[in-house]
Amino acid sequence: MSRRPDLREGTADAVPGPRTWSWVRGGGPPTTVAGAESAIVVLVIGARIGTLVQALPSLPGGVSSSPAPAWYVACWAAAAAASITVSVTSYRRGHALSDRAQAVDIALAVVIVLLVPWTVAVEDRIGSWEGFQPGYALSVVLSMIAMRHGGVWLAGLSAIVAAEVFYLASASETASATTIVGNLFTVIVLGVVGRGSVQYLRRVADDADEARAQASELARLQEEQRAQVAIHNGAAVMHLLGDPSLDDATRDRLLEQAQYEATRMRAYLRGVPRSHLDPDEDTSGPRPLADVVSRKCREFDDLVIEVALDLGQGVRVEPAVAEAVENALTSLLLNVRMHSGARLVVVHLDAGDDFPPTGWVLTVHDDGHGFDPAGVELGVGLREVVRGELGRHGVDVRLESTAAGGTTVTMAGAVAGFPGIDVEGTR
Repeated sequence: MSRRPDLREGTADAVPGPRTWSWVRGGGPPTTVAGAESAIVVLVIGARIGTLVQALPSLPGGVSSSPAPAWYVACWAAAAAASITVSVTSYRRGHALSDRAQAVDIALAVVIVLLVPWTVAVEDRIGSWEGFQPGYALSVVLSMIAMRHGGVWLAGLSAIVAAEVFYLASASETASATTIVGNLFTVIVLGVVGRGSVQYLRRVADDADEARAQASELARLQEEQRAQVAIHNGAAVMHLLGDPSLDDATRDRLLEQAQYEATRMRAYLRGVPRSHLDPDEDTSGPRPLADVVSRKCREFDDLVIEVALDLGQGVRVEPAVAEAVENALTSLLLNVRMHSGARLVVVHLDAGDDFPPTGWVLTVHDDGHGFDPAGVELGVGLREVVRGELGRHGVDVRLESTAAGGTTVTMAGAVAGFPGIDVEGTR
């Protein structure tokens, strides 16, 4: 599975700003790690710039009433510079600042709050934007919710709360106890709830990315399986055509099969059903399974095949199931031709009293070399074309083989319009 880019602070793979903010031009932010970080940055910028905009009209009044106007202006300028720097840098990076950078931002906020007794008049410290420091400190607390390290966040919040206690104590003569407690409570609650929300948002985004990566991998594996099914039988036919000892009749038959497999592979490459390349084939409704099996067996007339289809003459299956059975039977008979050394192949189709009335069972047995299924890794033909493809169409498959005892493959499915059936030991 491919590695998802790490968007956490301080990593080289952090997504640059233009790519991160591409969703602004249309639609909403993606539910990914990058999208979550974008949403967090929006909150940080909104808190920092919004606080500056609210405090700006009160700047002249604060300067005129301050006991130390120069220091007041210096504190206001430092707060404005920090907020603008944090906002611009976060936007350009596409995610929040590093914990180290935010620690510097917190330290500056603490100093600005602690200087209030010397920079803000007593009557302006509560309930006015001339005393901008509590609002500025709250915007820093909202910036801190993006911090990664919980210990650093807790230490920073504690430092700001302690500075707020010192600040509010200096205004105790003009503010009630409930106002002081309420202000502290607001800082703590917004900090804790905000951080919890950000952690949850990041978790959801991380899960979304993980699910998307898994879905992509599953799609890749499925496409790989489709490719194996599409080309396996054709590759086997071409391999047989390369045998210089083939007699002319067998070679002619293989050439016909090669043309059929080439049609299937072209359909796969074009992404269309094979029937679109074979307009003479009727795929408009259920197909007689016995006809499908009989036609396929006739293509292998170089093998000695005993076909017994009478008990399954009434079985009709959906076109997709018929094609899967046809491909599986092709793969099995190619294996007989290439590997088994069988003298006789028996193909038997049954449905009736011994089976559920809506089911059918197709058995292919050869008396060839056989093998030990427990000790041999199945090839693409048996694993994907037979078991895998039939299983995806609701057909159960059982494989039985012993060394020198031949091989039997049993396929069990449902007639058109009925659910699949289980054959004991097939799963």
